[in-house]
Amino acid sequence: MAPMTTNNITNIKNCFGCGVCSKICPIKIIDLKLNPEGFYTPFITNNDQCIHCGLCRETCAYINTSTFLKPLKSYAAWSTNDTILHDSSSGGICYMIANKLQTKGYDICAVKFNPIKNRAEHYIAHNNIELQESLGSKYIQSYTIAGFRDINLKKNTLVVGTPCQIDSFRHLIIKRKVEDNFILIDFFCHGIPSWFLWNKYVKELSLGKLKSASWRNKDNGWHDSWLIKAEGEKGEIASSYKKDKDMFYKLFLSDTCLNKPCYISCKYKQTKSAADIRVGDFWGKTYSQNDKGVSIVITYNDKGNNILKELSDCTLKEHPIDICLEGQMSHNPTLPKTRSLIIKELKNKYIPIRYILFRMKISHKFHIFIKRLIKHENKNYNLS
Repeated sequence: MAPMTTNNITNIKNCFGCGVCSKICPIKIIDLKLNPEGFYTPFITNNDQCIHCGLCRETCAYINTSTFLKPLKSYAAWSTNDTILHDSSSGGICYMIANKLQTKGYDICAVKFNPIKNRAEHYIAHNNIELQESLGSKYIQSYTIAGFRDINLKKNTLVVGTPCQIDSFRHLIIKRKVEDNFILIDFFCHGIPSWFLWNKYVKELSLGKLKSASWRNKDNGWHDSWLIKAEGEKGEIASSYKKDKDMFYKLFLSDTCLNKPCYISCKYKQTKSAADIRVGDFWGKTYSQNDKGVSIVITYNDKGNNILKELSDCTLKEHPIDICLEGQMSHNPTLPKTRSLIIKELKNKYIPIRYILFRMKISHKFHIFIKRLIKHENKNYNLS
């Protein structure tokens, strides 16, 4: 007898790692684990128990077509509460929406940093104190399993996540016919770096076990909010507030150690979103003199737009969409030839980040030299 066709996520490789497949699995046999490159990948914990219902595949944004809505409205927004504004990465709009919905009885599924496991995690915030743990950006991939499994599909819930996480979650709530119970928020995503970068960075801080970490501290203002503050058992430290001097940001923003789908399969740049609301930093010329923080907010339907109108503790200014998108990535980064080597070096405990960056710099200069040499030789050839 021919073997049964595998109708689960077993054969899906290099996916987004959103973990929504685990949420919809009726047998609860799907989990996430770090793959050899440092990115979360789904796996079947017990193949013998799989009933091959195919639900995990049907909710997967990686292999399914996305339904993107046309943007309805686009705004600049910022909190009028100075504390919220300072503790947020941009204008604090995501926290304000979550806080408002929490007062209306919504469950909030957002992301916090777990210092014990040294990772970002989705979780359910049951009160305002717990919600405050979600303030600020986390520039590492989140582990979604526990947070997503705790979501009650029958309750009104706000879910915040990366565009690929939210796209898969949209597939799930459509499949379960519970879209009306949910409000989904995603954000402009640069891509996710390998966890091995963050792990090496933390070890090189020499703080021992972490107690807290903040990626976008505004002590030096919003436009220079690249200060990473971390506290550990051996003290606390604040990294350079210039992104071109901090080792984590230099490597992350060089696009050399991102997840493969961020280069090849990301379909969420600019306004392409499966969310009700998209948020981000309002970079560009319009608010270049504002150093407290301004958020972009794009709404995709009346549900998202009406929520903004209910906020009483923020400033909201409508702008044309092209103005809002001035500072946002328009296309996926190019997959570098050196990516595999860099990730291999990040895994090597004997190689510091500083060495990796130095080697990248030398390699870049050599590449430029060769290009100029070839151009010069070609010019001489054409003149002869």
